[in-house]
Amino acid sequence: MRLFSILPAMLAGAIALGCAGDPTQPSAELAGPHHAVVFHERTQIIGSIIESSCTGELIELSGTSHEKISLTETATGVFHLRFYFHIHGVGTGLTTGASFVLDAVEVSIFPDVEESFFQGTDEFTTVLIGKAGAPNEVIRFKYHLTLNANGTTTSSFEDFTIRCT
Repeated sequence: MRLFSILPAMLAGAIALGCAGDPTQPSAELAGPHHAVVFHERTQIIGSIIESSCTGELIELSGTSHEKISLTETATGVFHLRFYFHIHGVGTGLTTGASFVLDAVEVSIFPDVEESFFQGTDEFTTVLIGKAGAPNEVIRFKYHLTLNANGTTTSSFEDFTIRCT
């Protein structure tokens, strides 16, 4: 019963201490608000067969890929485009039954995006981890995208490679 009579006093003291001292007010140099808009977000199922560069064996991959694309306007009116990918999957060798794990996060940020067009190139590298003696594979994905002011793709490419480690 005594605890209940102490709690209001402790709460009042905490509020008084929090309000003590200099008044809390914004500084004279406030930066404008940052506005992030997520304009694309999805999770999709991965289902693919790749060839091991180490053994030549076909590996069946399955899992999920979560993608989020957002655009942020800074206080100065500059736009930053951000791509976020989280890929999680497992693989099985179709001949030997070897097991593999893929768990990767990629974040690509394109600063200073103009309203009139977009151009970006990025490269993503991760490791397909072999379990129980299966060899690891380095996966590299490079892409480029150019959009004009109307949002029409004017240039794009993708390059996907797998290399034995």
